[in-house]
Amino acid sequence: MSPDRRTSENGFSAIWVALCLFFLLGAAALAVDVSGFYETARSDQTTADLACLAGVPHLPENAATARAAAAENVQRNYPALASASPSTAGSVLTLTDGAGATVTITAPFSSDAAKMQVLVTETDQAVFGRVLGADDVPVTQVAYCKVFSGGGGQEPFGAMPGGWDGQLQDNNPCGSNSGNCGRLYVPRDDTTGVGPTTEENIAVGLDRSLMPGLFPSLVNCSTISAGGNCNIVQTNTGVNAAALGQGFLRRLDDTSGSSSTFTYGANQYDADTKEQVLGGSPTPLQSAFGGAAPAGWQEWIHGVWGVADVSNHFYWNDVIAKCDSPRLVAFPIVASDLSWSPAMYAAGNPYPTWPNGNKDMLVVGIYNGILVNPNDPSDFIGVGNLKEADSSIMWYGPDARCVGPNGSITPFSTGAIKTYRLVNANA
Repeated sequence: MSPDRRTSENGFSAIWVALCLFFLLGAAALAVDVSGFYETARSDQTTADLACLAGVPHLPENAATARAAAAENVQRNYPALASASPSTAGSVLTLTDGAGATVTITAPFSSDAAKMQVLVTETDQAVFGRVLGADDVPVTQVAYCKVFSGGGGQEPFGAMPGGWDGQLQDNNPCGSNSGNCGRLYVPRDDTTGVGPTTEENIAVGLDRSLMPGLFPSLVNCSTISAGGNCNIVQTNTGVNAAALGQGFLRRLDDTSGSSSTFTYGANQYDADTKEQVLGGSPTPLQSAFGGAAPAGWQEWIHGVWGVADVSNHFYWNDVIAKCDSPRLVAFPIVASDLSWSPAMYAAGNPYPTWPNGNKDMLVVGIYNGILVNPNDPSDFIGVGNLKEADSSIMWYGPDARCVGPNGSITPFSTGAIKTYRLVNANA
């Protein structure tokens, strides 16, 4: 081989190595940047989900309050927009930092008064890719959420923030219900005269709509008429186990749609399990999300993820088989301090104590739940403490829905008990 040919090949090798190095560096830069874009997208999706869930409980009655609640949640979770001033045009509220970070909150959405959209857009910088001429990339994530009519009715029980593991009475801050703790007093306007107010509430649900969240005005349920919205509920004094037990027995006495029953005294009662009501086996919450908290988990309400007991929390993301089952319930998460807030939680007051009776309680959230089979039907009745009324908390996914006789999603109707969840764009 001649010296000239060796020199020529050496030059080609150098060029080839340079080209390979260029492409390798470009691929590495692209991998690093794409990883960053995905992390931004994940964070923005969480921001959108949490904001949507924070605002949707106020729909369909008060879209402006819903948008404001969602915006407040965004500003707590998105530092770049913490000091942004919201602007509103029609049904759209916008937050922007003027540098590419923008959140638009639309309610009502697509002419649906019960639906909200939260759109998060962030301009993510290409770090290494800029060397290769790559431009900044807009990352956009969207969440939709909607209010539906819940099954079964709302129960007059309270769970202190972060302090409930799935049993309506056993594990409240006072132990088994003893009158001064464990139940909330919601006066009725439509009582039939069968039993006291507590029994009626349990048997047929509340006649007022509890609105979770911190509002500019606090409305006590005792001061409004049936069907109105309120966010303050009183505790009650006295031993109430008999009324509680009779209410449960009346509630479960509807066996027309039951797959199974149990007999207590001379009557048969609904004994459907949660699997029969839902139409399948729900997934434990921790398993459903790979050990991570779901998007709707709020530490200041639900407790610290990994510390709070979620053994009785389940996830369902499919059609519910029996939406009208009396075992489907909703009940409020309450705080005794009427000014309780995320700021108070952060300042070291995470779990207000349950007060004695006749104290006002602030509704800060709503649990969707399902009553499961009692270990002993006699636990639902008695003159002393109510011993047990087991329930599981249900976290619904975007495809979970109630289906009525006509095969459509059960829409929200005024005065109905609410359930709300993330949905897809066409729900």
